[in-house]
Amino acid sequence: MTGCGAAARSLALLAMAVLPATAPAGCGRSAAQQPAGESAPASATTGPAAVAAPATGSPATGGASADACSLVTAAEVKAATGRNYGSGTATPGDLVRICRFTAGNDILLIEAYPAGGDDVFHKAINGAASIANGEVRTVTDVGDQAGYVARAQTLCAHRGTANVCVVGASENALTTLARKAMSRM
Repeated sequence: MTGCGAAARSLALLAMAVLPATAPAGCGRSAAQQPAGESAPASATTGPAAVAAPATGSPATGGASADACSLVTAAEVKAATGRNYGSGTATPGDLVRICRFTAGNDILLIEAYPAGGDDVFHKAINGAASIANGEVRTVTDVGDQAGYVARAQTLCAHRGTANVCVVGASENALTTLARKAMSRM
C-alpha cells in the first residue's frame, strides 16, 4: 500500500497555501509505512519545463534571481544525506523556485521563496504539519526562525525576506542543507 511521500505532501501544501497553481505532486511510501531506521522516500513529478542544474562546484550566489539549484550543490546534498542524488532539476517560478534531486525513488526538494515575509514561512511549515498530521518543532541556528516537521520530513527557514524549505531527508541533513541554502539567498 502506498501513500503520499513527504515531497508530495509539501508540494500539495504549497500549491494550496502559496502558489496560484503550479506545484508538482506524486506519491510514494509514507514515513509511517517506512521500516525503522530508514528515511521515507518521497516521490513527485516535475512541473513546468525543467532545466538541468550544475552537478558539482560552487553554486552561484544570485540572491532573489537565482534558481533553487544554485543554493546547494550535488556534492553538498551527498555529504548531508550520504546518498548520491546527482544533479538537481530546477523548476523556475515567480513565488517559489524548486530544485528536485532524485536517487531512485527518493526525492529531495529545495524550495526557495526569494521574496516574502515570515507569513510565507508560517504557511509552508504549518501547512506541512497539517497535511502530515505532525507537529512543528523549532530549529535553532538556521535563519531568523526555522521549524521541522518529522512526519513530513520538512524543514523550513526564514531570514529577512528569504524563505526556504528542504524536504525528503533526516532532520540533520535538512538542517545542513537549509543553512547552506539560506546563506546563498
